[in-house]
Amino acid sequence: MKDHTESMRVEFDPRLVSVSELLAVFWSQVDPTHMSSVQYKSAVFYTSDEQAAIVRDSIPKLRAGEKLATTIEAFREPWYPAEGYHQKYYLRHRSDLLRVLEESGVDMADDVAVTDSPLATKLNAYAHGLGTAASVERDAAA
Repeated sequence: MKDHTESMRVEFDPRLVSVSELLAVFWSQVDPTHMSSVQYKSAVFYTSDEQAAIVRDSIPKLRAGEKLATTIEAFREPWYPAEGYHQKYYLRHRSDLLRVLEESGVDMADDVAVTDSPLATKLNAYAHGLGTAASVERDAAA
């Protein structure tokens, strides 16, 4: 398939985290000069003119001769989430963390419930190496 771009939709509370903070994390994780296929391209989608300006101001300085490959685009509906088996990839490979999620009451057979669970999101990040065991225990107890 060459008619889609695999991407991640980030919903956030701007009272808790700013667009600039999210972009700082994004730019720290990507090479903005790396060219890729449409399916795997690096892109930032904005939802307002204000966000567009913040995104443009956040673009890292490139060295002479380098060209920005990350595209900056207006977000457009419709949004199609990936199939359930693609969701929470790192978490799905950690039976110990899946047990924590199941014990919290999330129906593991319901892909939507797993995808929409804030705890599953946090456990997935932990499974990828972000966060601490203490933060997992605190979030699971909440």
